[in-house]
Amino acid sequence: MKKRGQIQSNVFMFVFILIIISLTLVFGYMYIKRLQDSQAQIEVENFKTKLKNDANSISAEYGSIIEKTYLLPAKYDKIIFADLKYKEDILESGSLDEYPLIKNSIENTDHNVYIISGNIIADSFNVDNLNMEKETPVITIPVRKGELKVKIHGKGDSFGILETAEEESVDEVCVPYCGGKECGDDGCGGICGSCSEDKYCSNGICISYCSGTDESCGITECVNCNEMDGCYESTYRDYYCSGTTCIYNEYIEDPRCEVCECDSGPCCDGCNFRAQTFVCDENYDIEYGCPWGMSCGKNVGKQTLQKYCSGISSSCDGATLGKGDWTIADECVDTEKCYVGECIFDETCKISECVPGETMPCNNADEGNCAGTKSCDSEGKWGSCITNACYSSFWDTWICNNEYCCHDIASEKKHHYATDCHHDCIDTVKCVNGEFAEIAQPCPANMCCDGCECVVCKPYEVWMAPIYVDNAGNPMSEDYLNLFYEEERWEDARGYVDVFQFYDLNFWYNYFSNKQVNDMVTKLNEWDINIALESGAVKDWGCTAEITYQVTANAINEIKRNGGKVKYISMDEPYYAGVQWCNLNRDQTLDQVVDYVNKIKKLDNTILVGSIEPYPAFTKEELKAWIVGFRQKAGYELPFFHIDVDRNRRDFKMKDVKELKEFCEDRGIDFGVIFIDNSWSATTDKEFYDSTMYWANSVISEMGKPKNIIIQTWSSKPDYNLPDNSGHSFTHLIRDFSITFGLI
Repeated sequence: MKKRGQIQSNVFMFVFILIIISLTLVFGYMYIKRLQDSQAQIEVENFKTKLKNDANSISAEYGSIIEKTYLLPAKYDKIIFADLKYKEDILESGSLDEYPLIKNSIENTDHNVYIISGNIIADSFNVDNLNMEKETPVITIPVRKGELKVKIHGKGDSFGILETAEEESVDEVCVPYCGGKECGDDGCGGICGSCSEDKYCSNGICISYCSGTDESCGITECVNCNEMDGCYESTYRDYYCSGTTCIYNEYIEDPRCEVCECDSGPCCDGCNFRAQTFVCDENYDIEYGCPWGMSCGKNVGKQTLQKYCSGISSSCDGATLGKGDWTIADECVDTEKCYVGECIFDETCKISECVPGETMPCNNADEGNCAGTKSCDSEGKWGSCITNACYSSFWDTWICNNEYCCHDIASEKKHHYATDCHHDCIDTVKCVNGEFAEIAQPCPANMCCDGCECVVCKPYEVWMAPIYVDNAGNPMSEDYLNLFYEEERWEDARGYVDVFQFYDLNFWYNYFSNKQVNDMVTKLNEWDINIALESGAVKDWGCTAEITYQVTANAINEIKRNGGKVKYISMDEPYYAGVQWCNLNRDQTLDQVVDYVNKIKKLDNTILVGSIEPYPAFTKEELKAWIVGFRQKAGYELPFFHIDVDRNRRDFKMKDVKELKEFCEDRGIDFGVIFIDNSWSATTDKEFYDSTMYWANSVISEMGKPKNIIIQTWSSKPDYNLPDNSGHSFTHLIRDFSITFGLI
């Protein structure tokens, strides 16, 4: 028979062993749980990385769709994708009312992908360039047996998400089961219950919201959450306790996590490269030039140059631009011209002295072999013979230049002042004593007709394309019309401009009065500046030539009624509009483009119709195929091809632009680059000016001047077009651009 002391000792030993076993099970469970949580976190991070890589890969492949399967921990039951472009629509729609934390995150962060367990956010992050349809800006895709199946749709420069079709099952019947759950999924798409606003659902149990350390949560099983806080790329992970698990619900931008680009240098702020607009050398150099023109008596100017940062380096190696206004460096007398920054004697500036009232016959030594006389004016200067030149019945005026009288034969309707290589001087005839005589020969192939003279062809053309109002009628510049009523305020800049480009929709919506059109056309004719239209051959508002031609024809006819002549039509990205908005492939889009061009040619066969297209939204090979495709369908080459470059894209390469330039040149196509600010980023006129000049320096320094230089804006900057000698107006940009890059 055992004694009482022995019994008590055995009981104590039994209890002690039981405690040891319990502790072993508890800590073993906690250890296994931590391993499981760690493995789950690894799977989540792998999912994020793979999704971002797949999205980035497919984005550039317009129209492509890939189906992907991603592995996720089984405890997660759905993924929600939200396009934040439609943030207000999402918040107001009620589609996420059961997920108040997601609504709060969408309102206050840039996260657009959410991993859901029950109805709480297990994790969230951002994927660049997510582009959903406006009708369905949010899509919820279930995670089935630890697998997420989605289709990723490439859209040229972004991607969309499509849910894969659910696998049908005829054998399995879903039976809802809650098993004592207070909330959450019943396993068949229903719910077992919902929690009050101050609680969230976790594994079927309603738990009070609690963030911070395990101490503040009061849950001893959630160990050392704060020790898991730390940097992830440039963000800080904010962990909190959820039941027995440490999780985080957002990434927080934190300077502690910032990876510095630099640590010193004039273009380094101690961590990051300074912007392209930052001046790193106020007095870099002195520039001498001819800012007031190069005619007789115009003075030499000087201007202080300042150096800007490039935005990609800590060195002071960006654009070099003028600082402030030009001042006089040297005064030229009446017999001198300003040329490359110095006064040069020019005998053409000499004026013969004469007696006021005296007359003399015009002869070969005086402005051409023209009939009539010239007179000495009250200042003792000889007048001109031009008004006594050969008479053109077609132009109803006297025309004379050098030893030729220029005459346009009315029946042939040939232009007597062709200024580029598309026309020869075949309408020029020699003139003797006012009578037409021997017909002059056409200009050689490498020469161009300029005022009835054969001259070396100008290697480039400067196109000027400001914007008046947008398509909704909103004013986009303060003084557009003043370009034609205050001509003295941009006399210097105008001397560099060869082409003025209008937008055809401005005529369609009658944003100009008939008098304004007449005034604009009259001035452009007077300045000998050609007229171009940017027009839509295929656009989101008109996917066929039948629609778009009407808009362009209206503008052509209105300009013609007011005495003008459209020389160029720039088709505004028809390839992109065709595949992006009109559900056409390349060949179908080309069919509409060729139909559009043929209609224009039927209206006026002398108009040159070229194309604008974006890069790298299309690759260089796709753009080459577009150019070749036009040749195959139309039977002739595009007369010109202009490229609109998105230089923010990671797949942008200057060598591709250079290769396209050489490709066009080999085919006899005039290649042009659009010079504008960086992706509508300018918020001031100065930012627009600086960004455009930086882009010009990048292009011209790496590939030389393109044949067509299109200085353009389609945004609300700059606010002002005038004047051309101060501020950062549009004409000031044209003048400084031309002087800086030698467009003489």
